[in-house]
Amino acid sequence: MALTQAEFDYIIGLEKSFKENEDIVVGPPPLKWSREIISNSTKDFFTLDFYRGSIEVRKHTYNKRFRNAIVLLRYDAMGRHTNPPEADGASFDGAHVHLYREGFDDKWAFPVTSIGLSGTESIDEVLAGVLRFCHVITVPTVRLSLF
Repeated sequence: MALTQAEFDYIIGLEKSFKENEDIVVGPPPLKWSREIISNSTKDFFTLDFYRGSIEVRKHTYNKRFRNAIVLLRYDAMGRHTNPPEADGASFDGAHVHLYREGFDDKWAFPVTSIGLSGTESIDEVLAGVLRFCHVITVPTVRLSLF
């Protein structure tokens, strides 16, 4: 299932809340979790995934999906990415964000400034920025954990 760009713009702009109010833990690697997010005005549901590997501890990813299949946004803290030539061919080395684009799905990356981040934020500040961009207005407590 593909979305039009207008559908993406509408969906990303919906006010949303986490389904459960349980604390979000952003802790030491390796760590992986998924949390369900629901629209406050429609029956649409979303999933927020987090992954932090154990080899490169600064590397982490936030991934927001629609109906479990369509990636709306993916924040990559590190890594190299080159956009398809038919997009703009831009290359990124370091933090970047993938935003859904009609005809390209999530294969088109942008600077993190596209979602209001600078690229120097801590892991929990990135989460807050991603949630702000996605209009998630009710957010559980975010805890940083060393264990």
